[in-house]
Amino acid sequence: GNDKEVTILELAETILKITHSSSEILMLPALKEGDMQRRCPDNTKMRELLDRDLIPLEEGLSCLVSYFKQHKSFSHI
Repeated sequence: GNDKEVTILELAETILKITHSSSEILMLPALKEGDMQRRCPDNTKMRELLDRDLIPLEEGLSCLVSYFKQHKSFSHI
């Protein structure tokens, strides 16, 4: 994990880049009143318990994509 806040659009664009996908990003209607507008978790406890350094989002997603490519039996998830 890391502690950099990203938008859903930035996340989608990063995933497309990593997977070399030509998929189109669809923009859905705005959130309804009361919906969470942003999410930026505090990962301090995770870092303390796991004693690991943070990794950049793109690096973590690349590892995840590689894992799923190697373990195709998980592709239904």
